[in-house]
Amino acid sequence: TSYIAASTSSAQQTSTSVHSLVTSLSASAAASATTGEVKPSLSITSVSSLPSIGGVITISGLFYYTQRVSVRVASRDCPVLNVDFTTILCQHRPGVGASLPLVVSDSGVVASSSFSYHPPIISSATASTLISSTLGGSAITITGDNFGESPSSIDIRFGGVRCTSVDIIVPHEVVTCLSPPGTGRNKALRVIVGGQLPSSSSS
Repeated sequence: TSYIAASTSSAQQTSTSVHSLVTSLSASAAASATTGEVKPSLSITSVSSLPSIGGVITISGLFYYTQRVSVRVASRDCPVLNVDFTTILCQHRPGVGASLPLVVSDSGVVASSSFSYHPPIISSATASTLISSTLGGSAITITGDNFGESPSSIDIRFGGVRCTSVDIIVPHEVVTCLSPPGTGRNKALRVIVGGQLPSSSSS
């Protein structure tokens, strides 16, 4: 019974894929009959994410009759490495942020989706002194990942108050700032990078 159910499910998935292929090819064939030229057929189903250091984006979907595929993320080129019927690979630069517009185009045909870098990860936070002054100004070092390369994209807060003089010591991995004025103990730490909250935090 389990074997029959599994076989039925597999057959249904195959039927769906074949139906999508036939529909796409039929549309391209219709365009060819009208214009005398076969147009690419582009359909995106998913886009992989990357750490802030960048890397290869995998764009999955259905891509037929491709000729000159180009990919842009947030209006910047993502050089294409490989294209086949179901996958496009492109090499993307370091950066931060989420839900950035991604556009695949080929010979006037366009497909749109979105791309996100991984959110920041906080591994540890240490102060230059055991007890920080209520006036602020104590150096704080934060270690983790996906902090990016630009201090302007990083917002660090202790107990909801913004840290000053944010600087990057090791790109993507180590940042520092000066603690804000305040009183109290065990203040919550929050690091926001490119509008993204940490996936895990010491707060």
